[in-house]
Amino acid sequence: VTFAGTAVIGATFLALSAPRHLWSQAGWIDNSWQVPENRADKAGKILAEILVQRVQGHRPVTLIGYSMGARVIMVCLTHLAEMGPKGQGIIETAVVMGTPFSADPAKWESAASVVAHRL
Repeated sequence: VTFAGTAVIGATFLALSAPRHLWSQAGWIDNSWQVPENRADKAGKILAEILVQRVQGHRPVTLIGYSMGARVIMVCLTHLAEMGPKGQGIIETAVVMGTPFSADPAKWESAASVVAHRL
C-alpha cells in the first residue's frame, strides 16, 4: 500500500508540474522583446531587397534609425553585404542610435563595408 500511494502521489506531482514547467519555458516564444526583434530582422531583409531593386533610382541613400529602427538598418546593411557586389554603392550614410544589435566587430565591419561614407 505504501508503494502504491507513493506512486500515485509521484504521478500526480509529475502530471501537475510538467505542464507548469513547459508553460514557463514557452514564454520566450512570444515575449515582448522577441516579437519586435524578429519583425525588425524581417523588415531589414525586405528593406535590403527593395534597395537592391533601385526603386529609389540611382541616388545615394541615407538611413537613420533609433532602437528597433536601428536594428532594421543594421540587418539591412549586413544583408546587403552578403549580396556581394550587388549590394554595393547603394547606401551613402547610415546613422544608428541605441541599436539592440550585436556588438561583434565582424558584424559591424560587414555592415560598414556597404556604406560609402559613414556608419
